[in-house]
Amino acid sequence: MRLTAHEDAELTDEQVRELAGRLDEAHRDLVGRIDVLSAELAEGERCQILDVADAARERESKDRTTQLRVRAKAQLTEVEAARQRLLQGTYGLCEASEEPIGFKRLRVIPWARRAVGE
Repeated sequence: MRLTAHEDAELTDEQVRELAGRLDEAHRDLVGRIDVLSAELAEGERCQILDVADAARERESKDRTTQLRVRAKAQLTEVEAARQRLLQGTYGLCEASEEPIGFKRLRVIPWARRAVGE
């Protein structure tokens, strides 16, 4: 399969390859992070709580880990959507204005859906 940006996105083939690599790296990192956070949550379920203070600390830790996992899953969804746009040839255009998203922005946030200020 050929990865392509939208014809109006003003991205070279080399830039598209670089951005695809960044998306692949982000995907791997996020999957790994989600696995670690899920394991931490599972381990927390197996721990025996000794007193009220321990229970409160455990609950706070579980809530924080759950929030981190939710954010990671949301970002993973964005990364997967960007990878799909590359496969469909719709990558690199702002969803709000249909103007090109600049390479500098995509280099920092390769899953960006909007140009700056949109």
